[in-house]
Amino acid sequence: MDGFETTKSVAGTARARLASPVRGWLGLPPAAWSRLLVLFVALSSIKLALLFGLRKHLNEIHWRVMGQPPSWLNAAAFYAFVGLGVLSLLALGRRCQSAGVKAVRAANAAVVGLGLLFIFLTFHEGDKNYLYPVMVGILKWKSLGPYLSLNLFFRPPFLAGWLFGYALIYYALARTGREAKALYLTAAAAGAYGLVCLRELTAYRNELLVVDCFGAASLLVARRTGEPMRALWLLAPAAWVLWLWGLFRLVTPELGAMAPYFLLLVGTSLVLFAAATLLAKRTVFYRAWI
Repeated sequence: MDGFETTKSVAGTARARLASPVRGWLGLPPAAWSRLLVLFVALSSIKLALLFGLRKHLNEIHWRVMGQPPSWLNAAAFYAFVGLGVLSLLALGRRCQSAGVKAVRAANAAVVGLGLLFIFLTFHEGDKNYLYPVMVGILKWKSLGPYLSLNLFFRPPFLAGWLFGYALIYYALARTGREAKALYLTAAAAGAYGLVCLRELTAYRNELLVVDCFGAASLLVARRTGEPMRALWLLAPAAWVLWLWGLFRLVTPELGAMAPYFLLLVGTSLVLFAAATLLAKRTVFYRAWI
């Protein structure tokens, strides 16, 4: 009798589950999410049509209106930028750690390489970074040596000291058999460096907000689904930039040809991230990287 009652109870529970609507994220059924997706696509299409129709007015507003005064939103966007970067590295470290030390070592090398390139782009004299005078022909590549030596040893951010401390702690982790936690070390170092040495980025509020939106969306998707994003989504920021250039190019003759500085930044970013993705695909941290 007990077995019969148990079987009957299980069957009743199964029927109840089949009778109830299938629930998705936030308790909504898939049919509701499909309608929301249709609504989102429709509203996005209307927005794009408005942008195309008002491109001349948007271009005039963009170039003539002064920048917005700093507010608490500048600091919030900056701290969100640093926080999302640290959370992304922690998530990458957690996933790579389960794949083994080889995956951690390869992923950490890719992250450190891209991070050093980003730091190089933040070095500047006046309102121009070191890459700009080289691209416009004012300086040669070899002329950057003295400037880089200043930032490495003799003035903030004293990057050589940061690198020495990072290498020393990494060596200690490797010697004690804890190299699998290297990405956690990289996350801590990146967060500390950002908070101490990159505070000038608070002036770029709109740019930081865009980066924050992309970062938050990527983290939420990865956390919710547990599946990697398609590699094609890595091209979304570049596609958006090129679309805006094409939009304003129709009403601004000066944008007819892209500046070599801009082309170098976009092209180098695409090549380096594609190379890092290819490295991830050839090793064992591809799913964690995407």
